[in-house]
Amino acid sequence: MRLFSKKNLKFVALTLSLSNSMAWALSVAGTKCPNQFVGSIERIAKAGAPFSNQDFKTVVVNVTQVVSGEVRTKEEFSALVDSFGFQEGDQVAVSMRNGFLCNVKKI
Repeated sequence: MRLFSKKNLKFVALTLSLSNSMAWALSVAGTKCPNQFVGSIERIAKAGAPFSNQDFKTVVVNVTQVVSGEVRTKEEFSALVDSFGFQEGDQVAVSMRNGFLCNVKKI
């Protein structure tokens, strides 16, 4: 009997390769995300993780519409921007919980 499936091993390897905050964000991804908003991407900057093998970037969003929750006029999150295809000026719909990204979609 196998202790771990290939899928579980990949998830464990991914989680271990991420920083603690990113691993925590993955663990809450399935929970309710109370802060939801729409806005435009103001700036995309390289995140400050010098030893990360991932290309995480910090995305700053000017909020134009609050859908729910407590949202500031500018919010930021870290993401693998290249995998989403984000560019400055893009309109996005974002869901967050405690400062961590749950979902983001280009609109």
